Amino acid sequence: MSTDRAFTRTAYRLKYLISESFPIIRWSFSVMVIAFTAVVSVYKYIDLSDMAATAFSSLETVFLNLTDSINIIFIYLPLYLFIISGIVTTDNFGANGIIKYGSRGGWLISKLILLILNTAAFFILLFGMNMLAAHRVFPFSSSWSSGFISLRVMMGQSALDFVYPPLTTLGISVLALFLLYLLCGAVSVLTAVLTEKEELALLASLLFGISAGLINMSVTANDAFANTVRCIIIVITISIIALLCFIKVKSKDFA
Repeated sequence: MSTDRAFTRTAYRLKYLISESFPIIRWSFSVMVIAFTAVVSVYKYIDLSDMAATAFSSLETVFLNLTDSINIIFIYLPLYLFIISGIVTTDNFGANGIIKYGSRGGWLISKLILLILNTAAFFILLFGMNMLAAHRVFPFSSSWSSGFISLRVMMGQSALDFVYPPLTTLGISVLALFLLYLLCGAVSVLTAVLTEKEELALLASLLFGISAGLINMSVTANDAFANTVRCIIIVITISIIALLCFIKVKSKDFA
């Protein structure tokens, strides 16, 4: 009986988080921006494929979209941070939430769960809309085209980055990007816990994200092993930030 009660309570809390804490207006704006960027990017790669005298596949086009520095650092990242920047500061900075969840730790855990849910939803939307836009123009293929690999190698990327098929390579790249964005979100949460100001959390996480994104793009190794190492480092960093959040929340004087 106690297990059923705990499961019911957890399900109720998740339902509450999803129904009350997803910023609908910000999400609506983000959908329009992601759709517009995906379409513009696809048409840009139509011209690129014509110049390279090769036909890209839809997965190759999505790979180009989601590894393009302009898209992931200066368009999608600010959009993501705009969505999640108010997660911590939406309920009198925790006073009501602490009562609802019974403890400071419970309140912070609910915010971290909400951060993960928003990040996952953002990437499902990001991948889905880019795939939809690309698939309407380019054919689907489960293998790399020789023209695409040749073009990427001429642009300075290693041929070893394409050892695995497109779906696997794209999945690993998206996972690494997901964790990088989640790290920026964790910085936003930590800044909000420290300052109680949404605008400062947005600014700090944006500056951190741009810097981290530029450093990440400067690392030329993008094979599966390099991306796995990235993921491990990011997960450890996120864990440290979460621990710092718990330490601060435990000692913070809430209004």
